[in-house]
Amino acid sequence: MNSIKEIFKKLFSNPSFKIYLKANLILSFLISLLFLNFHEYTSFFIFSLVIASILSSICILYTLIYLLSLPLLWMKNYLNYIFIPIFSIIQMGLLIDFFIYRLYGTHINAMILNIIMSPASMDSIHPGSATISLMILIAVAIVLFQILLLKYKPNILNKKILWFLLVVIIVEKFSYGFASLYSNNKILRNYSIIPLYQPLTFNRLAAKHFGFELKKSENWIAKNIYYPKSEIKLTKDPKTPNIFIFVIDALRESIITKETSPSLIQISKDMHIFKNHISGGNSTRFGIFSILYGINPTYWFSFLQMGQESPIFPLLKNLNYNFLISSSTSLAWPEFRKTAFVNVQEDIKDNFTGSPYQKDAQNIEYFINSLDDSDPIFGFVFLDSTHGPYSYPEEYTKFQPDNRGRINYLTIDKEKDAHILKNQYKNATYYVDTLLAKAINELKEKNLYENSIIIITSDHGEEFNEYGSFGHDSSFSKAQTNVPLLIKMPLQKEQIIHNKLTSHFDLLPSILEYIGISNNTSDYSNGFNLFDKNYDRKSAFVSNWNKSAIITNEHTLIFSNLPNQIFKNEIRDTANYKISDIKTDFSPLILKSIQDNSRFKK
Repeated sequence: MNSIKEIFKKLFSNPSFKIYLKANLILSFLISLLFLNFHEYTSFFIFSLVIASILSSICILYTLIYLLSLPLLWMKNYLNYIFIPIFSIIQMGLLIDFFIYRLYGTHINAMILNIIMSPASMDSIHPGSATISLMILIAVAIVLFQILLLKYKPNILNKKILWFLLVVIIVEKFSYGFASLYSNNKILRNYSIIPLYQPLTFNRLAAKHFGFELKKSENWIAKNIYYPKSEIKLTKDPKTPNIFIFVIDALRESIITKETSPSLIQISKDMHIFKNHISGGNSTRFGIFSILYGINPTYWFSFLQMGQESPIFPLLKNLNYNFLISSSTSLAWPEFRKTAFVNVQEDIKDNFTGSPYQKDAQNIEYFINSLDDSDPIFGFVFLDSTHGPYSYPEEYTKFQPDNRGRINYLTIDKEKDAHILKNQYKNATYYVDTLLAKAINELKEKNLYENSIIIITSDHGEEFNEYGSFGHDSSFSKAQTNVPLLIKMPLQKEQIIHNKLTSHFDLLPSILEYIGISNNTSDYSNGFNLFDKNYDRKSAFVSNWNKSAIITNEHTLIFSNLPNQIFKNEIRDTANYKISDIKTDFSPLILKSIQDNSRFKK
């Protein structure tokens, strides 16, 4: 027994390695202190807490490295060849993360790694010879530092210091936990700058076992978000057209035909029709976000925490617009009452009753009855019948078989039941088509049509196993991302069809530039004015909870936002959504997406 203990003692007790590890820990901590350049010093306490958190984060990292290295310590003659490159990469990684954060306001993530891993990335980034030379010089210096550490083995960080570090970790983690418990955002917002930081919270534990009542987040402007970049200002002679946005849930572009949507076909005779239009998301939350903000849905989580409204509403308030916002589903979920519509909640009607098709009918009636001649009016109408389970009156059963509008989603067979589901979807579309016609005709009867911007679109599409999935929020196929877009501009008398690639990001700039603002589009949006003669979109960015995609006319790059999936990228043919074996260089588009995702970060 004693001999076995002795073997384990020798195996797991390597003084030289421990000294080497401690020295690297100090170096990583010093490099991480560079991130304090991005911290706003609101108080000495918060500044001290951030330093403690940086130290804690590095200590946890090196503890994990030490534990993972224990099985290798018996390879004493080969340790140098293993650990010199490992620790050199760690130190260089922290430095690279610092420079990336300095440029883009974000730490290394899936999009950044796509750029780094791309063979052609240098052609897109153009770092320059001076930058490359400096990085090589730093890398060489770090490797030499590692060699010197192994050779001289400085005796630093004794046991007393290690106990102190343990106390720092415990105090720091509990400080974050209590700040989270009490929603102290003045403290919490400082943690975004810390590389590799892993928070510890016990909110659920406190609520479940100690009856703690969780506080709601304060409505603060996040430290690293700056939106819009400057105040939206009007020109001297702004226009005040009526603005009506009709969003039909889950309506894909290919469903708009003479059979399913005869009214829309008729309505569109004096509209711009965009046939190649991409939503900003393949689910409601992110699709509507991209309509009302014109920026990447990756900002959603920060904006929800901030309570950030869409920039169109304060502008229209200054122009004395009346607001008419109605939704067949609650705008509390997704949380648009806390985001886009946060300051116009008194103008929202979203408590209709009955089945989805009944709510839609009530919604349109409410819209019609609320119209008056006190223009200008901003109207936003959200209809829900086309969202599964698809809802429509029995007399609208035009497409059969539809199983009388019923389906068991637990026993659904993708192959056998796809056509039944699609017929139900078509019937719901046919029904909503009549409601839209009713609303548009009312605008004409009340003389609100001619001087109006009218937008008819959807938050996302819907798939019926054409590309291997059902519904939405499951892939970035054309069925789920390609949505209809019909726009009628004031006094427009002819139909104009566009086949160019367009995005939901472009709607807000198109509206605001018509009204007349003096700001550059980049102040508030990642989109472009659809009616600019130089409009030329190369790609569209789409997101959901865990993944994002960059869509071009030819290919779609899909990458995960999750740390454990960052290397599982896919390139698919946009037309058929099949895996492509073409090695397309997405570096320029990825770089643009990175810039878009950081444009409104300080």
